[in-house]
Amino acid sequence: METMAYSALVTFREGLEVALILGMAVASLRRVGRPWFAGVVWGAAAAAGLTSLAFGAALVLAARRLPGSALGWFEGASMLAAAVLLTYVVFWVRGQATQRRVRSGMEAAGRSSPAALGLLVYALIVREGVETALLLYAGSAVGAAASYWTGTVAGLGAAAIAGYLVARGSSRLAMPTFFRLSGLVLILFAAGLVSNGLAELHDHGILRGLSAVWDTSGVLPHSSLFGGFLKALLGYDDSPSLLQVVVYGGYVLAALVAYFAPLRRRYAPGRAG
Repeated sequence: METMAYSALVTFREGLEVALILGMAVASLRRVGRPWFAGVVWGAAAAAGLTSLAFGAALVLAARRLPGSALGWFEGASMLAAAVLLTYVVFWVRGQATQRRVRSGMEAAGRSSPAALGLLVYALIVREGVETALLLYAGSAVGAAASYWTGTVAGLGAAAIAGYLVARGSSRLAMPTFFRLSGLVLILFAAGLVSNGLAELHDHGILRGLSAVWDTSGVLPHSSLFGGFLKALLGYDDSPSLLQVVVYGGYVLAALVAYFAPLRRRYAPGRAG
């Protein structure tokens, strides 16, 4: 249960982005008077899905072939890479300007040739799929597999339903607000991946000489149900090193400052004249 929320939110957000990409592509074809090329869009989406599945399978197979120390390095590095990627995802989708640029690019590609639109859709969905595969692999190192994959399926199913409702105009979901609020949650998830990644590297002897700043294992061990829940989502550690505390706090502070700074400028009064 402790990792279900992580996998559900990641797959719901990423899946909803894919649904929006497909919706924009089909709508762009209609606007340029070429709705019969929709099959190219769905073909590109299917190819992107297969590519993403292959990438995820390659991650799992590569991990299984590694010895203990190398596996620890691989899992720790995967968590840190996933944190960087998750941060990029949060900032990339923020605001409506990016969506307008994507929509304009799709309309231009639809006017030029169906192949150009298919390549654009493929590239966009492959990026989302590879991001999802890496994020799910990094999160799977913490917690039970059954609840983790239950959350994954639930998130994808909810994303498909929400994407369909948005495309049909049946949903009043405020997309900028949803992505802004979920972005805050994902920043905390990314901070948790940073903490867990550093702990993984330390546990396998890759980071040495790190002593614990405090020890709350007697009050709330991260092996307990609630402690495991906090560890999976927020990177809780009952005996964190100074490096974990400093990097975790520094990341959260820097990410939140950067996340809200553009919003303050967006509503700043313009210059006169």
